[in-house]
Amino acid sequence: LTVLWVTTKALLDAVAEEALRKVPNMYPQSLSNTVWACATLSFSHTPLLEAIATEALLKLNRFNLMECGNTGWAFARLSFQHEQLFEHIFARVFHRTEDIDAQAIHALCCATWSMSLGDLTWDLMRRRANDQATSGLDATSYGFLLMHASWEGKPQHEVEVMSALSSVLPVESLQQLAARWAGHFNLQELLPSPNDGAAWYRYQKLGRLLQFVEATVARGDPQSLLASIEGFVGESHQRWLKVAGGPKGDVVDQSVLTRPLAEHEVGLEMGCFVGYTAIRLGWRLGESGVFGSSLRAACISTELEAVHVCISRHHLDLAGLSSAAEVWAGHIPWTTPRYVEQFGELGVGFTFMDHKGTRFHQDIDECRALLLQGPRSRLLCDNVLKPGAPIYLWAHHRSSDSSRA
Repeated sequence: LTVLWVTTKALLDAVAEEALRKVPNMYPQSLSNTVWACATLSFSHTPLLEAIATEALLKLNRFNLMECGNTGWAFARLSFQHEQLFEHIFARVFHRTEDIDAQAIHALCCATWSMSLGDLTWDLMRRRANDQATSGLDATSYGFLLMHASWEGKPQHEVEVMSALSSVLPVESLQQLAARWAGHFNLQELLPSPNDGAAWYRYQKLGRLLQFVEATVARGDPQSLLASIEGFVGESHQRWLKVAGGPKGDVVDQSVLTRPLAEHEVGLEMGCFVGYTAIRLGWRLGESGVFGSSLRAACISTELEAVHVCISRHHLDLAGLSSAAEVWAGHIPWTTPRYVEQFGELGVGFTFMDHKGTRFHQDIDECRALLLQGPRSRLLCDNVLKPGAPIYLWAHHRSSDSSRA
């Protein structure tokens, strides 16, 4: 049902009732998989969750670390409070930090964030850092930690994360880039994460992008930097890099210029990658509004992967737009409330969504529920046909039909 994304409540209730009778006989993997499926479908069945939590406590010594991570993530995703279970899960994880793999770390990062237990994630990073035989975290997990640090206003923690990141990246040019933002924080060398080691080829390509841009850009000129990235994309063997250039760039420009930002508004980009559209938005929004000489950015772009955050910030710096656009480390939708905290209700005049098409409808609904978007705010979504955002398209056309009726 989870794979097919079946959300019919009557069917899920019937399956949950049947599963409830079988909980005492479930193995750890079955317990973990069942609560994971409920969380993935956002289906909360309190009796089933309580039974799984009770049974998991009894069998926790038989759970492997992946099952611990997935179980913690699932209960956190469903906002199911069970302090005793979480206490025992994290005690088991911290007893064997050297054995926990990257996927389980991702799950625990999500769980600690959802349950407001972020300090536990920092403890996990530091314990692994103190063990010379243990690898560091991967770039996505470091992105979670950057999100923690920046939201809480702890720049020393951001420096710590960047220092750790610079010591584990497998490509020298990216190491130097992360080290630039790290300053001189003293942290011993870490072994690369297996995830980042496997991503060596991907990071090599990003390293080539950096070298090409730095060799061809006219520093301080946003248009030159956009042209440089487009020039790199135009090479026949660089088709892997997808940016909203060409006709898409014209659409972005037109959308921005049609309705300039009000003085209290900012523009948002969800999904930054290498910063191409963040540069365009910072350039256009800052140019059309009052932000070019102010201390507040005209555009906020959000990206989870820590390496992409570093590259995007570097490109903005090369374009001379560090005062017009910012790149926040963060995971959509968890960072959405931060926009309201930072800019207030009705504080967003333009939104560009380019992160995950299957989430567009959920994320725009959350923005509306938080009263984030101002009057006549503009929304632009990329790749709604390919790879596709079918639910968002259906909801959009349905609402349009209703308004016409």
